[in-house]
Amino acid sequence: MEVDPTESQTLILPATVEWLARGAAFTPEEILCLFEGHSPLLRDNPYALGVPANTLRALRSDWRTFLRFCGENGFLPLPASPAVVTRFIEEAYGRSNARSVSTVERYLATLSRAHTLSNLPDPTRAAQVKGAFRHLSRGRPDKQARCALRWSHIAYALEHLQSDNLAWGSAR
Repeated sequence: MEVDPTESQTLILPATVEWLARGAAFTPEEILCLFEGHSPLLRDNPYALGVPANTLRALRSDWRTFLRFCGENGFLPLPASPAVVTRFIEEAYGRSNARSVSTVERYLATLSRAHTLSNLPDPTRAAQVKGAFRHLSRGRPDKQARCALRWSHIAYALEHLQSDNLAWGSAR
């Protein structure tokens, strides 16, 4: 699935950064298209994006979320320092529409993958990031409560199904 090019163009990456490890040799264009098939950072690894389409869509979405955060706060996303990732986690949990624990876990997995694909140290492995995640996710529900499928649900569905709408075994 192609990413909307106008979305990538609206992200602004800072020219100078304070909180980050020095020595990043990536251009803003390379950073923006990291999870795209034409990414120059992945030219030596043709199998890097060999994942299911929905996984790739999630990686791109999470990466754009992190890029937006970095652009708004003046941080360079590659390489991200543990301090920047910690701030990202704090913001994800601190908003009025706070993210779920599983969403933040997915964000961290995407950041880890981005750094690994770019041959950079993984900031999500730092004690500071792990500690912030544990502290901020404590007491939050890990997953949304799900209702198990009960016989009453099946009986209701069978009762309301009309044989006129079913095309099983008929040659219509």
